[in-house]
Amino acid sequence: MVILDKISKGAHYFSFIHSADIPNGVIVELGAIKTNDYETFTGRAITAVTGQGYVLHASVPLNHLTDDTVDFTLVAGEEGRGIALQVGDIFTTADTNIDGATTVGQYVELDISAIGMVAVADPTVNNTDLQFMVIEKTTKFGIDCSVLMVIKSA
Repeated sequence: MVILDKISKGAHYFSFIHSADIPNGVIVELGAIKTNDYETFTGRAITAVTGQGYVLHASVPLNHLTDDTVDFTLVAGEEGRGIALQVGDIFTTADTNIDGATTVGQYVELDISAIGMVAVADPTVNNTDLQFMVIEKTTKFGIDCSVLMVIKSA
């Protein structure tokens, strides 16, 4: 689940096709641009925590054949939408999209895992290219969530 609370006016949106089913609200690493389609990238799980292009998966469920607009999962092989986050952007994501428990005032950063994000007490330990501060804990549509603000974006 993802809610785009405050996204920069000049945000860049990317189309991608992922090889696995992925829920809205996770971080996707962009791979190569598809041959003969200069608008769509391959998407993949995070393979490194620095030096790659990352986007927040925020597909519009109404563009897909689904009734689940709240807890939407993009099916492998379908085209999804990702947003390149900038410092100051704020979004809400389901706690199931983050490895570990989040706490207001602590941090979330990239992780080489199936989920792609991990809760940390100190963001200087791994020093990843994309980092967030937890600014609120909430429940949306019966789903426990964390509201994250981008504090570092390479």
